[in-house]
Amino acid sequence: MNIPADKYDACFLVMPAYSADQDLAVVKMINQFPHNIEKGMPSSPAQVLLMDGKNGMFLAMIDGTTLTQVRTGAASGAACDLLARRSCRVGALIGTGGPARRDSGEKIRR
Repeated sequence: MNIPADKYDACFLVMPAYSADQDLAVVKMINQFPHNIEKGMPSSPAQVLLMDGKNGMFLAMIDGTTLTQVRTGAASGAACDLLARRSCRVGALIGTGGPARRDSGEKIRR
C-alpha cells in the first residue's frame, strides 16, 4: 500500500505478509522522505513488526531501516554474482545509499 504525502514529496509504504505454514505475520512499514537527508535524517525510515499467526500477539519490532539496507546490499551483491560473466573481476554499484549497501560488493567474488 502506497500512501502519498505530496506536501513533503514523500510517501508511506505498508507491506504486509502472512505465512500459514509458519503461523507468522509481518508488516514492514517504510517511509520515503527524500528531503530528510538535508536534515541529517534517514531518507527511508522503517520498522518491521512480527506477529504470531495463531493469536495476533506481537513478537518483535525490528529496526527496518538497517534491515532494508542490509537486504538491498545483499540483493545487489547476489545479482552481480549471478548475472555477471564469470571472468568479471570489477564491478560498480551506483546510487546505493545506506552504509550497508556500500559494502555489498566486497565479498561477491574473491
